[in-house]
Amino acid sequence: MVVAVILARINSKRILRKNFRNLLDWPLVVWTLEAARQSKVDRIATSSDDDEILDLAEEFGFAVRRPPELAGDDAPDAPAIRHALEAIQPSGYQADDLVIHLRPTAPFRTPEEIT
Repeated sequence: MVVAVILARINSKRILRKNFRNLLDWPLVVWTLEAARQSKVDRIATSSDDDEILDLAEEFGFAVRRPPELAGDDAPDAPAIRHALEAIQPSGYQADDLVIHLRPTAPFRTPEEIT
C-alpha cells in the first residue's frame, strides 16, 4: 500500500493561514490533495491543527488532528508524519507500507509526478 501524508499546519512564520489561502480559486492545500487523489496512492492522510483544513481533508481521505507540540514553527516533520500514520493504522496502514510526504507548498505537482 502507498500512503500519502500531507502536513498542513495553519500558520507559518511569514504568511498567516498559508495552507488555506486561495491560489487560483482553491486553497493551497487542495492542490496537493487533488493531485494525490488523482495519483495511484492508496490512502491520503492529512495532518493539521486547523478545523477548516481538516474538514476539507475528510473529503480526500483521513483527517488527523495534529497536537500543538507537533505543529509549532520548530517542530520537525518526522514526528508529525509518525503521528498521522499511527492515527490511521486501524484503517489498514501497515508499518512496511510505502509512505510519501507531500507538502502543500508545491501546488503544481502533478498526479503523474506523485505516482
